[in-house]
Amino acid sequence: MSAALADAAATALCNAVKGRNSLENAFSILKDARIHGALVILGKFLASWGNVEIVPSRWRGSSSKRGKERNKAVAEGVKA
Repeated sequence: MSAALADAAATALCNAVKGRNSLENAFSILKDARIHGALVILGKFLASWGNVEIVPSRWRGSSSKRGKERNKAVAEGVKA
């Protein structure tokens, strides 16, 4: 898949999303586009289609001093 195809598919998908009720049907625009999977985040709603793996994030935001130190370490690839 080329970057141009991925960009065009992402643009078409975003244009198809008009609100929460359109999320489920928005992915139909990709069915013949040789796209393996896609993900849309709309506010607090997440929708995925195809080969998309959702995994827990190691990133844990915090405003505490220890949280900021840990976030910096994670961003730099150091185990905190």
